[in-house]
Amino acid sequence: MKILTKLDKLIIVLILLLSILSYVVMALSIASNVPNSVVITVNGKLYANYDLAEIKSPEIIRINTEFGKNILKITSDGAEMLDADCKDKFDVKCGKITKIGQIIICVPNRVSVELKGTIKEEIDKVTY
Repeated sequence: MKILTKLDKLIIVLILLLSILSYVVMALSIASNVPNSVVITVNGKLYANYDLAEIKSPEIIRINTEFGKNILKITSDGAEMLDADCKDKFDVKCGKITKIGQIIICVPNRVSVELKGTIKEEIDKVTY
């Protein structure tokens, strides 16, 4: 008695190929959504805007305002708050942001850093 027929084997191969193809399509759509600029606002007003394509080596930005001082590091793939003079330092603990729409916020100093870009496909979540 045969366990798998030729048709069963064909169906299994087709399902595997379809799975691999869908994985490749999802991976390519996620990889194409890279940020292209860093927007820094202080107290809701534009402080600075940096184009990530123009950044060749890491840049250290000192944000000195009437509310406080922050030190931001911008690289070609994202941004990271290195230091702040606020008490809790949640913005420093947040780490590096590298995806479109991610934000670092320092509430006491009223500073926000956001990555902007164009999203080619809207994907809420990918699970592996």
